[in-house]
Amino acid sequence: MPYASDIMTTLNNEVGYIGKQNNSNIDDKDSMGDSGSYTKYSYEIDTKYSNLYDQKRNGIPKWSAIFVQWGFIVTYGYEKALDLLYLTEHNNMYDPENFMNLFKNNGVFDNNPKPGDVIFIGSIRDDGQAEISCGLVYKMSGGYVGIIQSAEDIIIQNSIDLNDPVILGFGHPKFTNNVSEGDTLTIHVTPPYESWPYDALPSETPAPEDEEGEEEHDHDAPVFRYNKLYFQTSGP
Repeated sequence: MPYASDIMTTLNNEVGYIGKQNNSNIDDKDSMGDSGSYTKYSYEIDTKYSNLYDQKRNGIPKWSAIFVQWGFIVTYGYEKALDLLYLTEHNNMYDPENFMNLFKNNGVFDNNPKPGDVIFIGSIRDDGQAEISCGLVYKMSGGYVGIIQSAEDIIIQNSIDLNDPVILGFGHPKFTNNVSEGDTLTIHVTPPYESWPYDALPSETPAPEDEEGEEEHDHDAPVFRYNKLYFQTSGP
């Protein structure tokens, strides 16, 4: 069952990764020297999932869509990731604009974000040309949306005002549980909790009681509360 929390955890673990100048040490988070467009995300798709795109992409700039799609593949598996993201093989969805239009064409693109959605951002480069990039929504709070994205060849967490005109919209993957405020779901978090992707703090507010017939959670694990979203953590 595909939970939105799983992809958020996967991509949060990549925060701090820096693109490389070549394939040397491509799996390392830190970059030896200047950043570049060689990434483990493009490399793995080129080598392990070579039927996904219509061309090889490692070393080519604009890899924000590749980063998001890689995350879905390693989280849910190749076939399920294609289904969740409306993808077919031999596509050109490595281009963020094409990826955005894919969601539009499937009628799942709007301005109402939920955690796990794909955000599309428009910006103007130094040369005056428009450029589109994308990332993953991992929280909403106080009129802002928290995202994980590649920016200047580095994976970062960022926060954007929902009224900021750079936001072009949000694509909705086919999650079984499309997360919203008030929803309850179980996610697996391995201590230490410094890597917690929701910037949540331990709370004395109890999580909602298990409904009759549902699987019981490990209530010895910490309970976190964030912006009316409750998460009961359990072991790896």
